[in-house]
Amino acid sequence: MAISSAMYAAVTGLQALGTGMQTISNNIANVNTVGFKAGRTNYEDLISQNYYSSGRINQRGCGVKVSSIQSMFTQGAFMTSAQDTDMAIAGEGFFAVRHAITNEIMYTRAGNFTLNKDGYMEDPSGSILQGWQMSIPKPGQAAVKIGAPTDIKITVLNAPPVETSQAKVVVNLNADDKPAFTYEQYEMAAKYADEMARPLAEAAASAAANAIYPLDSSAQPTAELGAVVFSSVQSVVLPGNTAYSEAFIDQFSAQLGVPRSLLNADLFKVVPDSDGPLTSGDHQRGYMTQTEYDSILPAARADAEAAAAAAGAAASAATYPGANPQPSAPLVPGSTVSRSVILTNYSAFDQAFVNEFKALNSPAANGAISTSTSFRIAYAADPAGTPPTPDPAALTVADRNEGWMTSAEFTALCAAATTVAQTAAADAALAARNAVYPTTAADQPVADLSGSYSVTGVDFTNNQTYDDAFIAEFYNRFNLDPDTVTITKSMFRVLSDGTKISEADRARGYMTQTEFNSIALVAKSESIALARAEGQNVRSEVYDAEYKIYYGNLLSELGYSLWMLEGNGYADAWDASRDTYIDPENYTHMESLVIYDSLGSEHTLNIYYQKNPHMANIWDYIITCDPQEDARKDASYNLLFEGNATFSGLIQKGKITFTSDGDDRHGGVVKDIEAQNLDLSRTLKSMVSAATASNVNGSISTHFQNATIGGYYTGSPELVTTGDNAGLYASSARAYEITYVADVGDGTEGFRWTDSTGYTSTVPISDANYSGPYNFGSGLSITFDPNSKPMKFKDGDTLTFTAHSEQMAWTNLETNLAGYFDFDVAFVQSASMALHPPYPEGMPTIIQNVAFDMGARRNKDGSDDPKWILDELSTTQYASKSSTVFNSQDGYPAGSLQRISIGEDGVVTGVYTNGRQQALYQIGLTRFLNPWGLTKQGDNLFSESRYSGAGALNEPGYGGTGTILGNFLEQSNVDLSEEIVNMIVTQRGFQANSKTVTTTDTMMAEVIEMKR
Repeated sequence: MAISSAMYAAVTGLQALGTGMQTISNNIANVNTVGFKAGRTNYEDLISQNYYSSGRINQRGCGVKVSSIQSMFTQGAFMTSAQDTDMAIAGEGFFAVRHAITNEIMYTRAGNFTLNKDGYMEDPSGSILQGWQMSIPKPGQAAVKIGAPTDIKITVLNAPPVETSQAKVVVNLNADDKPAFTYEQYEMAAKYADEMARPLAEAAASAAANAIYPLDSSAQPTAELGAVVFSSVQSVVLPGNTAYSEAFIDQFSAQLGVPRSLLNADLFKVVPDSDGPLTSGDHQRGYMTQTEYDSILPAARADAEAAAAAAGAAASAATYPGANPQPSAPLVPGSTVSRSVILTNYSAFDQAFVNEFKALNSPAANGAISTSTSFRIAYAADPAGTPPTPDPAALTVADRNEGWMTSAEFTALCAAATTVAQTAAADAALAARNAVYPTTAADQPVADLSGSYSVTGVDFTNNQTYDDAFIAEFYNRFNLDPDTVTITKSMFRVLSDGTKISEADRARGYMTQTEFNSIALVAKSESIALARAEGQNVRSEVYDAEYKIYYGNLLSELGYSLWMLEGNGYADAWDASRDTYIDPENYTHMESLVIYDSLGSEHTLNIYYQKNPHMANIWDYIITCDPQEDARKDASYNLLFEGNATFSGLIQKGKITFTSDGDDRHGGVVKDIEAQNLDLSRTLKSMVSAATASNVNGSISTHFQNATIGGYYTGSPELVTTGDNAGLYASSARAYEITYVADVGDGTEGFRWTDSTGYTSTVPISDANYSGPYNFGSGLSITFDPNSKPMKFKDGDTLTFTAHSEQMAWTNLETNLAGYFDFDVAFVQSASMALHPPYPEGMPTIIQNVAFDMGARRNKDGSDDPKWILDELSTTQYASKSSTVFNSQDGYPAGSLQRISIGEDGVVTGVYTNGRQQALYQIGLTRFLNPWGLTKQGDNLFSESRYSGAGALNEPGYGGTGTILGNFLEQSNVDLSEEIVNMIVTQRGFQANSKTVTTTDTMMAEVIEMKR
């Protein structure tokens, strides 16, 4: 019966909606569960029952059932967290964890992990997060994952130290700084070279003075007015009229036989006839007698007048044709045919004709009418068959524009044009005459005899240098431009003081007696200065030559740079036997850098920079450490500090060459770097041989017999020039003699010491009870027997010995593969101290190698001249205060774990107290093709099922997985508003189904009542 079926269908609704309400309540209950994914109840109808009616099949439903409860894997919101181990997944994927009890790998979206007591990273249920362990990389390399995924266990609580392998120091060195220290090797060479060069320079200066300046008074330049050449001189002032002036010059050239090319308008002078006859040289300098002048002047005037007349005639002919040819329009007698007007081809006349024609119909006349236009004359009538003409009695503007006129108009136009042309010809002739000949008296050439003065020529020395100096000073004194004024020594003339001299006279070499005397003194001074400069040049050349000889002249033989041969360069400033290894006044800039050895101990390196005192754009540098920390050993396997205190702690020396403005790059950047390391296999300490005491009188005091020579000889080593050691510095020797003297110069007794170079000095005895040490130079001292006091010496007490210098051997360095110079260090805290005698063959192992980077690397591109490539930050030489731009090194001391950080790539990084960061693990993410098929296991965990398929574990961001956000948590994706709506809908559905049950029950009750 259908009524009972309806009740059962309602019951299925109650059951299904009850399950749906359970899903909703579970979602709401987990609204704050980290990483929780909301469920959704999916419903489907039950099988329908068939029945037949009216020939068709009808179906009636049997109710509803729950088809599935589906997890919704939408992204939840992110919540920030201060917990370093909290993380969230942004995108697809699950954290893989190992279940604490079953050891089964399960999956979760909840990232609220913590570290347990054993260092495992676990979730609240105790399941351990899975990931790959990361390698501990070497300096300069990146960490990589190793092995298969495993439990993440943070046990690296202490970061091991990392020894420094690369140090970078970038500085700016002030280009304006002065060298603070003069190297001993330079000074020794300079002293030797100076001694050799000075006498040669003085001789060269003397020879140069005799060569360029006449020391003999008879060879001095003279210009004494007592030897008068002309009794008086008058300048000829030509008019400012080019043609007339040219005529005058032409006549002067023709009459006096002077080449025209030697003359100009400013040159001419007139002297009295009594000073004649003049020589050809006088004439060439523009001199003429009064008679010669008087004859040249009329001839020039005649020439100018003739030129004016010719020019006027030419102007007239160019503007008016004269009688023939006249402009014409010839008419055949009796003919009434119009004729063309033929102009004269004279520019001025023809233009006047055109202008008059245009005036006939001004201003409407066609501006295009010109002398090339064919004018026409119109007549009253034309014979039959001839071209018609306009009516002469009624010519229109259009006719005028075509050039038509009447015969009367033609006659009038000719007369007007003739008048205009004749006037223009007269004006042109006058202008031409005025242009070539001055008509007024004020413009005539003059030679005023009122300006008489005495003149004498300058008698030079025929010494080119002196004469050139005189000419140069003359130009300078009177501001003459050598590009426009040419003066030779043969042109100079001296005039009486008080004479007024014009600029034109200056340009011809005239000066007063006082001016001559002053100029001669300046020229003499300049000549002497040139002589001295010549001597200085000789000195410089000799100095350089002797300087190279001092070092064996090996520049070309061995191919070493000058810097490599000049002693030890700036390394000579280092002396570890002193408390202050380099005095502050002996360097320009110092930079300190802390590096670490393999045990994590820190050591301070000091880099000293010094501007090279002898070479431009070059700075020397040395790298040093505390001498007492230097565990390197010399060729005798002795610690440097014990046996070679002078250069203990001296690690590397080098030089930096900077570009100048003329280089291919702008000035002040690194052009080249050279470096050398101390060669420990050849480095030896200094020595003093046994001292021998003696007395010239046969006996010697006990004090001298028991004297002790102390200290180390710090004299310069000698450059080896031959053999396998060529280019290195070997021990040098110097003999010493110490003698007691009763008076060292001020009545005080003391000691006089002399070395084999001839150097002598004295040291007074300060106190008869003071046994020393008495320091007498080169790092050496003498100490007497302290048990015998007071000290008494005998006259003639002498002590002799020989001292040997230390040997500092250097190795020229090549850059490493990265393009930087390496240096080797070993410190007393490092493993090299574990080596004890007897040492193995060869040097003890140097355990630490450091690459030194100045912001520039040598590009080994295979070329013969590889270039230095500059970083963005590179050492420079700019004109600003020397300062540190940047420094860094890649070593670390030991450190303890301070915190961990998790990156987007899932790398768990330990941050340690020493500032180091070390990658420890990389978290993996698992992605499923059907995550809805995963089985919920509680505790926010899912497990694989046959529906989900196997998951694929990848690094975050790969294989379709998302990334990881550290210090975040993913919240539940439950939407409360949506769940409340779903709850209302579900409740109403449940209520309706229950109503169906009660209604069906009522219906069944009615059926039962029917039997009554």
